[in-house]
Amino acid sequence: MKPLVFHIRDTRVEVHVSILLLFDYLLYQGLNLNLPVWHITTACLILLGSVLVHELAHVAAFRHLLSLQSCVWIFAVGGLTIPTQTDGVYRGWRMAMVALAGPISNFVLAALSLVMVLVSGDVVTLNLATTTLVINLMIGVFNLIPSQPFDGGHAFATAVEWVFGWAPRFADFLVRVVGTLCGLFLLVGALYLRDLMLGLTALVCIFANTPLSRWR
Repeated sequence: MKPLVFHIRDTRVEVHVSILLLFDYLLYQGLNLNLPVWHITTACLILLGSVLVHELAHVAAFRHLLSLQSCVWIFAVGGLTIPTQTDGVYRGWRMAMVALAGPISNFVLAALSLVMVLVSGDVVTLNLATTTLVINLMIGVFNLIPSQPFDGGHAFATAVEWVFGWAPRFADFLVRVVGTLCGLFLLVGALYLRDLMLGLTALVCIFANTPLSRWR
């Protein structure tokens, strides 16, 4: 199956077919919890929309802070925003803000959802707002983990390189050690919870901090 490709203004967005595996997994988990199918389907759509908003926040930050165009990929374990043109490695506070723009957008959506929860006058609105609140809090907090390839990892790497700029090898080593430890912690949690998606995310996290990875 080909990925779903569309454009939001001049930004190319590609949704990989692996997202269907995530939706199947969420459906399976939801049915085990005796949740209605409509509730699970709605949660999947809200999740997809929240990830898209997260990535578009990166797009806007790339454009306004670094004057770079970028494209968006969305797949089973998250999303990725990549500059379509680059002439070097960008560091400093601007790159850190680009990384943090995604989680900030999720916290804004969570805050708006909280307002809707407080003022909602019907069950449907309350359920939608609560689901949006929980999903965006999870995405925002999860992406602040100080490990590649999460946004928190990119911001952490920028901070470490600023502090230990005189010792680039030590800075790189420290970033990879912290990132790997975070990945191992997630893996232990996945094994304890028997959560397949969390386990896959942990493995991606661990690999992203190995010398073989190109995330750095």
